[in-house]
Amino acid sequence: MAVTTRHERPKFALLDLDNTLVRGSSMERWCDVLVHTGGTTPDYVGRNLWKIQRLHEAHAAGHMDHHELVTECGKRYARAMHGNSPFMTEQIAAHWEELSRKCQPPYGGWWFDEDFDPPVIWRAYDWRMPRPMWFADRLTRTLEDVGILGVLITGAPTEVAELYAPHFRAVVGGALKLEVGGKYNCFTGRVVRNAGLREEKERIAAEFAERGDVVLAAGDSFNDVPLFNVADRVLIVGDGISPDESWPRVHRLPVRETGSGRRNLAALQRALGARELAL
Repeated sequence: MAVTTRHERPKFALLDLDNTLVRGSSMERWCDVLVHTGGTTPDYVGRNLWKIQRLHEAHAAGHMDHHELVTECGKRYARAMHGNSPFMTEQIAAHWEELSRKCQPPYGGWWFDEDFDPPVIWRAYDWRMPRPMWFADRLTRTLEDVGILGVLITGAPTEVAELYAPHFRAVVGGALKLEVGGKYNCFTGRVVRNAGLREEKERIAAEFAERGDVVLAAGDSFNDVPLFNVADRVLIVGDGISPDESWPRVHRLPVRETGSGRRNLAALQRALGARELAL
């Protein structure tokens, strides 16, 4: 990574995680890991995991906006972790990549959920780490090569964000942080900060814009607009949002790799300062 001089402002790339750098919801996969490794009470976290999945289904069906989805998922995750040890979850997260290599889905099991009829249902498991998007490694490698520090700003749990940060050559600027306290220093069931919320992303984006130059912001939803508003370049992943006229330079990449997508990625890499590209 290039070293900035004392008089040169640092350069940042503000990056969303879920559905931007990785596929799908990392929180859902992470909850499955906690159940299977005994990192939390299986029945309790399982019920809350089901609620999280049903929240995503409601959002996909248009019955819930993104702000409500992020808020309610954060609350459900906090309830699921109530009374559990942060140390245990950190240890499990450290081994998640190894565990995901050994996982051969589909696994499954019977679960009781009173909201269903009949209330006993079969649920398939897939607790591998969410895979990076087709462009994520190439883009974040370019950021490192040209001296731009990647910053993850996400509603994913802190343990998940900290696990992905070194993979993407980045630091964690904000994630879902839970309160820890009590006699045994465990999770209390309350959310301290949810960086997936639009107002929280706005606060974090303003901090990094004050500290240096936000060269790039990448995201896939309206919650990421505060990141786009402070960036010199905007990367929209997928087709969930339309560009705003106030954004000066907009790039778009598809969720699945295509020929035009590779060309768009190369154009973005060159715009960021990359010289030699392997297409």
